[in-house]
Amino acid sequence: MINLSTSIKLPIKTFWYFVAKRILIISFISFLILIPSSEKHFFSIFIPLVIFIGTPFFIKDYIYYNFTNFFIENNKITINSGLINKKSNFIVFDKIQTIKIKAGLIARFFGLSKIEIWTSSPSQIIIKDQKTENEADGILFLKNEDARWLKSFILEKHQ
Repeated sequence: MINLSTSIKLPIKTFWYFVAKRILIISFISFLILIPSSEKHFFSIFIPLVIFIGTPFFIKDYIYYNFTNFFIENNKITINSGLINKKSNFIVFDKIQTIKIKAGLIARFFGLSKIEIWTSSPSQIIIKDQKTENEADGILFLKNEDARWLKSFILEKHQ
């Protein structure tokens, strides 16, 4: 159960989940680079990729983890994020249309779920290159049991 009316940080597993995803992606890219070459020096490609490509993403993930928190009250959830560009997203439970809980393979390994909160807000629709993309009003990575609790709490209050 999540405490009401207190600022709640994301679990530390969230940061390590992002790090694991980045390392797997960089490992895959390193293997793709090695396939056409006859040399099989994995670490001679992997280490520079981690340093030059991975480090900015690791910093971004660390900032996301440290500067994202949320606050639950009886009728709304507030998601605060950002270090330089601070953003507060207030989502009133009555406006919520859908709550999705997703957990991919890596997230399940860490015991995490991605919870997406959707409303009927027009700000969810992003028009890019003459195509529309939808983005949830609120996205949090929580422990599995906390994600399920939050979803049931919101649905209970919504009725």
